[in-house]
Amino acid sequence: MLEEDAVSDQLKVVMDYHREPEGWWAESSDLPGFLAAGATFAEVRELAHSGAEFYLERPVEVEDHLPASHPEGPRARP
Repeated sequence: MLEEDAVSDQLKVVMDYHREPEGWWAESSDLPGFLAAGATFAEVRELAHSGAEFYLERPVEVEDHLPASHPEGPRARP
């Protein structure tokens, strides 16, 4: 669910990342129909962040949720 920060007036989007043998992809239930894909996590993260801003036509804060297998995981959506 999109949340708006009352202090900064910035929207917050939750982005879920998935790893496949061919690379990474990201989706967000906050952005219906949105997907980003890339060969590396760094690539898909950059595409997901910029794509979320393009989708909403405004700056957003993206909260990254990574799979448990990622070195920075687990951060699954509750």
